[in-house]
Amino acid sequence: AAFPPTPIASYPAVGIELSMSTRDADGQSVLLWRAQHSIRLNYQLEARLIRDVDGQEIGRREEWYPGGIPTSQWTPDQLVRDPLLLPITAGAHIEVALAQCATPQTLPCDKPTPLTTDQGGTAIVLR
Repeated sequence: AAFPPTPIASYPAVGIELSMSTRDADGQSVLLWRAQHSIRLNYQLEARLIRDVDGQEIGRREEWYPGGIPTSQWTPDQLVRDPLLLPITAGAHIEVALAQCATPQTLPCDKPTPLTTDQGGTAIVLR
């Protein structure tokens, strides 16, 4: 699969882009990540399902490596398929963020260092 020409968002400081594939052949939503160049560090993923009406978190997922592959092992232009494992439902949206933990520990980190997106925030909102 070719990477879409305009990603949803990127983390320019580390060279990671994100696009979302609506559904795969099995009907599951997936994230597609791409490294723009070699990445020196490993980043953790946090995805939260947020109810639109009141902003309450109704689902969460954390993982050490997006797509199960340490980001330091991604090669330039490699597409990394990451099953979302959170339902995109009416009346809710998903917020996705990458961060580096101060020290290796069980997720979520006590003091994560979030990355800033090209949109100026730390989370990418998917609707």
